Amino acid sequence: MYVKGFGLDADGEIYLLAGTNLGPFRDSAGQGYSWAFRLVAVPEPGVVWFLILALTLWFGGIYRARPAKLQPGFLIMNCRVVLGICMTIFFCGIASPVRADVVSVVANKDNTLYESPTGALSNGAGDYFFSGRVGLGGGGLIRRGLIGFDISSAIPANATIETVSLKLFMSATVSGAQNIGLHRTLADWGEGESNAPLEEGQGASSLPGDATWIHTHFPGSFWTNIGGDFSASASATLSVNAIGSYVWSSTGMVNDVQSWLDNPGTNFGWVIRGEEGGFATAKRFDSRTNLILVNRPELIIQFSTIPEPGGGVVGLAALFAFATKTSRRPRVT
Repeated sequence: MYVKGFGLDADGEIYLLAGTNLGPFRDSAGQGYSWAFRLVAVPEPGVVWFLILALTLWFGGIYRARPAKLQPGFLIMNCRVVLGICMTIFFCGIASPVRADVVSVVANKDNTLYESPTGALSNGAGDYFFSGRVGLGGGGLIRRGLIGFDISSAIPANATIETVSLKLFMSATVSGAQNIGLHRTLADWGEGESNAPLEEGQGASSLPGDATWIHTHFPGSFWTNIGGDFSASASATLSVNAIGSYVWSSTGMVNDVQSWLDNPGTNFGWVIRGEEGGFATAKRFDSRTNLILVNRPELIIQFSTIPEPGGGVVGLAALFAFATKTSRRPRVT
């Protein structure tokens, strides 16, 4: 059994004609066909349309029309099976376009690692976090920011990440231009209720759940490495100078976010690390709880998805499976 032609019947419906020359259906030239397959056009793909098209083709779409149904003027074009398949693909909507989208994700936690051998300081609920090294007046100690985003709740699991940008607002500084790097964090960490006073540069007493210089979650869980566990190489680096908004964007960040989407259990965010080789390099950034909403951290992600296959895939399979089934006959030997 094979596809011989296609055309429109008296009701304007699209048919594929297939079978042997002895079939009951006739075109205007008197050619016989065993089966007339009615093609069903479907809207945008979806599981429901999978079922509708498959059932339509199985129970009602394979249509035994009366010979009079194919009136004179019914256009028959001799063609091979491939042409019939192409028409089926076209009308059943197998092709599914790639869909692109952009989302803005707000941070779901942030904190500062204040250099302290006992892990006594943190700032989980503060309005700011810090990176770099403070001046001698503050003890010349290191500060490292932490920030995390819930990727999986904002992006479909099957998405491909195209671009990633992190926007931060730097609101105070004691230095000129400094390179600030985003380093992928390698362990989970916490944001407790500690809230540093005034400009927050000296931190506050650590509270349960806080990340500290030695703790992932104060007081009982610890980093493997003092000062935090993170990738040695930065996923992105940007020069930060005067007060204002700054945007990090890189292929490394795309790789990080794609990995977090594919493996949510490894999504621990970034350590925001400034230059630590000299004194007075610190930068202060507004946190996710800052009172100025537009200054809060924002992760902008462009991604693409391929929708589930169109109903025509199942329709095509059902059509030809049925055709193959009905065309089988015992072999005479």
